[in-house]
Amino acid sequence: MTKTKHFLGKKAARSLLLMVLFIFASSAAGCGGSTNDSSTNGNDKPKLVMADVTWDSVQVHNRILGFILQHGYGYPEPEYAFGDTLPLLQGMTKGNVDITMEVWQDNTPSHGMMR
Repeated sequence: MTKTKHFLGKKAARSLLLMVLFIFASSAAGCGGSTNDSSTNGNDKPKLVMADVTWDSVQVHNRILGFILQHGYGYPEPEYAFGDTLPLLQGMTKGNVDITMEVWQDNTPSHGMMR
């Protein structure tokens, strides 16, 4: 019996699976509604605001999720709020920002803003 080699190693496959699950979970959480009073643009679903920081990975994840929300769930095209990490996280606590795709624990204050 011959063994076949996987295209991805175990660590890479596990990382890819975790990323896909994270994107799915984030998109499902984002579909729960919005706390702000955004216009619906003739649609019963609000326009969502996504935190768009300078990291390339966040911007890629935002555009993928934005495409999924718009074309898969019927949401209007999301708004991408560009800014620094902490002001955007504060915007989430105030209801001005609906979704953030990446949060690094080292960038959050220790007083538990994200709990």
